[in-house]
Amino acid sequence: MKHIFFFAFLLWGGIVVANEQLDLRQLRQRYYAAVQSASVTDKLYIELKKQAKPSPVVLAYVGSLEALKAKHAFNPYNKIQYLKAADQTMRQAVKADPENVEIRFLRYSYQYYVPEFLGYSADKSEDVAVIVAQLSAGNYRKQDKELVKNMLAFLQETKAVPTSELSKLHAALAQH
Repeated sequence: MKHIFFFAFLLWGGIVVANEQLDLRQLRQRYYAAVQSASVTDKLYIELKKQAKPSPVVLAYVGSLEALKAKHAFNPYNKIQYLKAADQTMRQAVKADPENVEIRFLRYSYQYYVPEFLGYSADKSEDVAVIVAQLSAGNYRKQDKELVKNMLAFLQETKAVPTSELSKLHAALAQH
């Protein structure tokens, strides 16, 4: 009887993990849609803000959505307020899981587009260093392979990482 209970517990745990990954994939897809749509941004933001105890990754998506709200806002004052909120939320997410490449990538990707004179772009080089270090060490096994490919493509597009280093990362990913 103990073995059946233990097996059922393991099976249930696997289902929860699988559902969590599925939810993250859906969250990523919805986030990509939010980049182009203020209404999708608002809807997803409201849904994520309702979570009582979001994971650090979900918290990072909340911060990224706050940055998107700044992008979609018309009023300059509102843009600054949203960026300020995004900065605070992302700092919480990074503090909760400082080695998470997805969190670091989300912060880097929105900070890349923020004009530096606003003061919300200071973490870009640190985030790139952590992303490269984690990917170089092979610490992306839990990440969706498509997500890692997108990260590498964006790092290449933004010229944040030397081509030789990107080649090594692409080769390591191909073996994954």
